[in-house]
This record gives sequence, structure tokens and C-alpha cells, in this order.
Amino acid sequence: MSENGAQPIDPAEYRRALGRFASGITVVTTSHDGHAHGMTANGFMSVSLDPPLVVVSLANTGRLHSLLPASGRRRAAGRARPT
Repeated sequence: MSENGAQPIDPAEYRRALGRFASGITVVTTSHDGHAHGMTANGFMSVSLDPPLVVVSLANTGRLHSLLPASGRRRAAGRARPT
């Protein structure tokens, strides 16, 4: 585990998962002051395999815009649209 409690990501599994995510809905969550916060987003893309980075587009007026940097913890889970 890293110092922020995140578990390491297997690079091959990360690449395979993001390679299968062509389009869909992503759920972004964080924990702040003991409360869970989340939102759905469709602006989601892979930026880097090493280190593993993704970009999620958030409105600067949204609640998660201020909570994500303050929490230091981020999670995203996606589901591809059915064909």
C-alpha cells in the first residue's frame, strides 16, 4: 500500500481495463471528513500507464471539484456502454 492507503495497480491489468473502456459512464468517489461523496461522469480518459493516471472532467461549480483535492483520495469505476 502507498502512504495514502491506495493499493498498487498491476500495469498490465490497468492497460487492459482502460483499453476496453471506449465510452461509457464513470462513477467517481472520494471520502472526506468521514463521508462518502460521488458523481457520475462521461468525460474520462487515460493519460499515463506509468504512473497510472486518468483525467475526469468536473465542473468547477460542482461539489466534487473542491472535495477531491481536499480529500487526497480518489477512486473511479467505469462501465462501458453496451453495444
